[in-house]
Amino acid sequence: MKDFSRRKFLLYGGLAVVTAGTGFALGKGAFAFQDLGAVNRSRAPEPIPVQWDHIVWNGKIVDGTGAPPYRGAVAIEGDRIVALFREENDFFHSLQLSDTSGHQDNTDSTQSMAGLHNESFTFMANEKEPFLLSPHCKIINAEGRCITPGFIDVHSHNERYLGTNPQAEIRLLQGITTQIGGNCGNSVPSIAKFQKELGPLGLNYSQLVGYRNLRNLVIGEEDQKASPSQIEAMASLLRDALSAGAPGFSVALEYYPQTAITTEELEVYARVVKEFDKVLAVHLRSESDQLLEAFDEVITVARKTDVAIQYGHVKALFERNWHKHKPLMERFHGAIAEGIDLWGDVYAYDFSSWDFGSNRVSISEANLIDTLQQERIFVGSDSGLYEDGRVNHPRAFGNFPRILARYVREKEVLSLEEAIAKMTSQPAQRFHFHDRGTLAVGKKADLLVFDLEKIQDRATRQQPDLLSEGIDYLFVNGVEAIAEGIPTGALAGQWL
Repeated sequence: MKDFSRRKFLLYGGLAVVTAGTGFALGKGAFAFQDLGAVNRSRAPEPIPVQWDHIVWNGKIVDGTGAPPYRGAVAIEGDRIVALFREENDFFHSLQLSDTSGHQDNTDSTQSMAGLHNESFTFMANEKEPFLLSPHCKIINAEGRCITPGFIDVHSHNERYLGTNPQAEIRLLQGITTQIGGNCGNSVPSIAKFQKELGPLGLNYSQLVGYRNLRNLVIGEEDQKASPSQIEAMASLLRDALSAGAPGFSVALEYYPQTAITTEELEVYARVVKEFDKVLAVHLRSESDQLLEAFDEVITVARKTDVAIQYGHVKALFERNWHKHKPLMERFHGAIAEGIDLWGDVYAYDFSSWDFGSNRVSISEANLIDTLQQERIFVGSDSGLYEDGRVNHPRAFGNFPRILARYVREKEVLSLEEAIAKMTSQPAQRFHFHDRGTLAVGKKADLLVFDLEKIQDRATRQQPDLLSEGIDYLFVNGVEAIAEGIPTGALAGQWL
C-alpha cells in the first residue's frame, strides 16, 4: 500500500455532477490524478473550496430507486450526501499518481481499498470547474465495487442484543445502517426509557409499540379478552407513544397472550395508528392452515379503518399449505388495487425459527422467490439476537448478504437494482424515513461499498452465528462504521 499523505494531486473526471445549492453540470474527460505542478496555472481557474469529508469514487452506483446502476462518485460532508457524480464517458483511468518531482506512478486502482489522505487536493471534472478539497478529505476508490444506500431492516427483534452490544457489529457487517425493533407485539415497556438506557448506537434505530407490552401494562400476561376500559387505556398509551415519535404499532395475532385480541379490538388501535399516519405491523393469526382467512381478517381491519398495513414475514408455512401462495398473492394485490395501503416483508430462508434443530424445510423456495419478485414486498430479517449474540436462526447474521449472494448473484432471480431497492428505498418509504434509503444530494450519508462477487452470508442452520463477509466500507450518518472490512467502533447512529 502506497503512502499518499504528502503528495499533491489534480483529479480530472469524466462525469456529470449535481451538488447541493450549486447546480454544477460538469463536462467530459477521463479520471486521473496529476501533479498540481504540471497544471498550467495561468489558464487554470481558481478552485472552489469545499469541505467534503469523503469522496467514494470510481464505483458502480446503485442509488436505491430501482434505476439502472451507473459509474460515478459520491461526496459526503458531515452527515449528508452533498454531491453525486455520474460518468458521461464509458471509461475511467487507473489512478495516475505523480509526486512533486514529476515522477508518475500508474497504479492499478483495484490494488487497495485504502482511502487517500492529501494535504492539497483539487478535484476537477474539466479545466473550468475545479473543487479544492480540504486537507482532511478522504478518497475511497471503489473500483469494481457497488456503492449503495445502507440497508434498512424494518423487522427485527434485537433489543436485548443492542442493550449489551451498542456497536451492533453483527448488523453492520450485513450492510444494515437502520433497523426497527418492537415487532410482533414485543416492544419495550417504555420507549423513552429504553432510548435513554441504550445511549449511542452504531446504527440508526426506531421502535414500534408492541401490543403485548400494552397488555402487560394494563392487563398482565393473562390471555383474557380486554374489557372496554382496558382497551381505552391501551389505546391511550398507544396514542402517547405514537405522539412521541414511534413509527407504528405491532401485533402478533398468533402468539400468546396476543391471541386474545378480537378483530374489533384491533380496529380500535388501527384507528389510533391512522390518526398519526403511522403503520400497523401485523403477524397474521395463522401462517399455515388458516392463512387465507387470517389475511382476510387484517384486510377487513384495513378496509374499515384506512390504516397502513405492514404484513410481516410473508409465507405459507408447511408443505401442505404451499399451494396457498398463489391465492395469497392474488388477495394481496387485489387489496392494493382496491386502494388499501399494504406492503409486506420477507426473509431469505426456506425454513422458519420453528424449524430450529431439524432439517425441515417449511417454506417453499419457489414461493419465496416469487414473493421476493412481487411489487410492494421488500426484505426484512425477522431476526432475534440475545444479549451475547446467540441466535436460533441464521437470518440474524446473514439475511441481507444472502439476498445478494443467492438471489442476485447465483440464482439471478432479482436484478441488483431491484434487490437494492427492496433493502433501501422501499422500507424507507414505508416507514417515512424520507432522508434515507436512496443516494441523492441532501440525503443522510448512510451508504456502503461492497464487491458483489465477494459478499456472502456464512451463517447456516448448523452454525447460525457466523458473521457475513464482503462489506468493505459502511457509513452511518457520514461516519465510517466499517473501514476496509473492519468495524471501527463508531457510535454514529441516530434514534429515528
